[in-house]
Amino acid sequence: MVTGTERRKAQTMEGASAAYYRPWRRRRRRKRVRRLLLLAGLIAVFCLLRATWRSLSGSRAPAPPLPGALGERDHYPDPPGIVLHASESPAVIEGQRMDAAMLERIHAHDHPGWATVFEGKTYHIGYHYVILPDGTIQQGRPDHCIGAHTRKHNTWIGICVIGAFSSISNPHWKPSTPSRKQVRSTVALCERLMSRYHIPPGKVKRHRDIRMTWCPGSRFPYARIMKALRAYAAVHPETRSMGAPAMSVASGLRKGPSRPGVE
Repeated sequence: MVTGTERRKAQTMEGASAAYYRPWRRRRRRKRVRRLLLLAGLIAVFCLLRATWRSLSGSRAPAPPLPGALGERDHYPDPPGIVLHASESPAVIEGQRMDAAMLERIHAHDHPGWATVFEGKTYHIGYHYVILPDGTIQQGRPDHCIGAHTRKHNTWIGICVIGAFSSISNPHWKPSTPSRKQVRSTVALCERLMSRYHIPPGKVKRHRDIRMTWCPGSRFPYARIMKALRAYAAVHPETRSMGAPAMSVASGLRKGPSRPGVE
């Protein structure tokens, strides 16, 4: 049986033990707080350095790589401009992705007269480039091959952005507006084509600017894209037109049954 004296002695020892460990616990807490503050400071410095580096090197994230077909033989005249289109279709049809390969099959079936033979290969797809909702850039026709996307402007590069961006026709198809990745890829692709072929921003047009059509639709952010391209051209003098009259790339090409061209 524990006596009162033993109980008081035990309490005294517990108090002494608590008094002994209390400063140690405070020191441990202070060390923990200092470590957390140091970690927060390192993260803040890292974020500041990263933001500074981005501001110096350009805030735009790296653009998706092009399909590697910007270079054909030098003896073909360069395209004088760029025409922007929408596919006016959903991104997926019956479980199959709408992309350059599907457009090649569709155009071969529906528009056999658009077929053009360029350097030994037959192309049915009317566009030179296709941009998917995830920002992927796919090659259609080679840059110097005559297109089949805009009548009287098929010597221009045709870029098709997958989606239905018109509020009038097929407004419920998805995507109904270009994704951020599509916009970024469209700007990046246009910039590279402008620099390579000396195309000024004034020759980057929508389909509707040239023909009586809604394409690429009222929800296509043309103004935002053009703002970015004008800013790019302001610091890239190679985008200025060389002043030479545009030559037709149709000469010397063996085409299909009829001349390519769409409204």
